[in-house]
Amino acid sequence: IDGRKQWVTEWKYEYGIPVVERRLSQMTEGDIIGLPEMVQLTDGERQWNSTAFRPCDWLIQACQFPVMLFLDERNRALQGVKQAVFQLADSKVFYGAKLHNDTHIVVAENVGENYQVEQSDPAEVSRWVTFELEPSDEEWLKWAENRCHQATIEFIRQNPKALEHKGTFEADKKYPDRRSWFKLDQECQRLGIFDSDDKSLVGKAGLLYTLAGGFIGPEWGSRFNKFVQERDREVSAKDILDSWKKAKKKLGKGTHARL
Repeated sequence: IDGRKQWVTEWKYEYGIPVVERRLSQMTEGDIIGLPEMVQLTDGERQWNSTAFRPCDWLIQACQFPVMLFLDERNRALQGVKQAVFQLADSKVFYGAKLHNDTHIVVAENVGENYQVEQSDPAEVSRWVTFELEPSDEEWLKWAENRCHQATIEFIRQNPKALEHKGTFEADKKYPDRRSWFKLDQECQRLGIFDSDDKSLVGKAGLLYTLAGGFIGPEWGSRFNKFVQERDREVSAKDILDSWKKAKKKLGKGTHARL
């Protein structure tokens, strides 16, 4: 959509369905109900001062237009916020505001004993159609293809267990996961580490060694650092034909061209 503000005044299905995202763990009851203001009620003869709550912008959008209302981290939210979502899930209504018929609600949350979250009771679970998602290694690699450096992708392909730690978690110990790998990759690309010959960046005690240990833990971090070092010394036939001097420098001693 041109301008991003157009859809709130003019709606066409050709635009697609916009996503309205809110993290429930960052919200209070007021962020759901809205702000109060004084209004006057009258029966034609008498008047009363009263309080009316003006709904938040995201709730108005979900009521006036068909949107995908994505509510994240529900089981980390305050109890009052969870109760508000209760009614949205039950009847697509909240505090007198009815959602658009074509608005869909999706709630995401981490579950399991490894997370400091509130467990859902049977009444909550009964209001949702629940799916447990566990993306495969290949799905992540496909997602990363145009986002991550080939060094990262090659390492994960060769070491699929490095993508996500499974099993028990020790307190305060850093483990690899999909999010950490992506953040490490982006930082390495920003600093030019993958394509650098500078040993202070890629070396036994270089910056990559420190970064990788911090992002994905010391065990896999040291392995990734070694992989990038050795990968930098690999020379293909194309490298030799395009620039022999550069290829010869990369070969150094004790390495061989990959033909």
